Amino acid sequence: MIAGMQQMFWTAVASSLAMAFTAWVMLRLSRRGKYPRLAEPDPGSAPRTLDRLRYYGANLLALAIGGVAGVLLWSIPPIHEDGVLWRQSLYDHPAGRLIGPFFLMVSVAAMLAYQLAASFVAAEPLQHILWKSAILFHRLDPRPVTKWAGRVVGTLAILLHTGMRMEHTTMDAAGVRWCEWPWQQEVTYTWNEVTDVRIVRTFAALTGTIVVRPWLRIEFVGGEVWRLGRHASRPATFWEEAADIVAAHAEVQVQHVERE
Repeated sequence: MIAGMQQMFWTAVASSLAMAFTAWVMLRLSRRGKYPRLAEPDPGSAPRTLDRLRYYGANLLALAIGGVAGVLLWSIPPIHEDGVLWRQSLYDHPAGRLIGPFFLMVSVAAMLAYQLAASFVAAEPLQHILWKSAILFHRLDPRPVTKWAGRVVGTLAILLHTGMRMEHTTMDAAGVRWCEWPWQQEVTYTWNEVTDVRIVRTFAALTGTIVVRPWLRIEFVGGEVWRLGRHASRPATFWEEAADIVAAHAEVQVQHVERE
């Protein structure tokens, strides 16, 4: 759960920075006459309550359609293989698996919201609503950048989700294999190439703080070391189960240490 919350936090931070950067680019382009500003609406065509309800309804409908797209992406099952003794993947973590579908939902809603609003609300009342909502953005037209950003974010969400599904560490009768990124070749070691397995109780975070969270360390012939669990919060028994499998098949003893 902790790792999932951290993923969501940093994703939110990255999204906020991206939005701020996008707003800055829009403003710069507008000052150069390369990005459209909203035309001031006719005071006599102010929206009625029904117009506003239709506008909000269009946004809710867009969000609902985006939600359906997100659910469809989330429903893609993890990769299943026969003969697996143990497997670890970001895709198996509930919070991690929700990131891609969440941003796909937002992106689809962004691409559809203004199109649906234009269908539900007359042009002049809609112009009033857009004019008022853009007061903090120097009256820049939100429609072009929203549509463009929705396409980019949606594509990235699908790629991220696909990459997380393919990322894995797997143990089977032949040995240990893993793949970190979809474009990388899977790394494979047989059991007789394992030289050491440890459960490490703590590790140093990037800030220098010592984090108490058991994780798994496997060393292979040639000095290659594979570390699991420093960024994925799992019960200690999860890593102990993996260590016991390694020990039984590689005929090495599990060591419990405080630090690497």
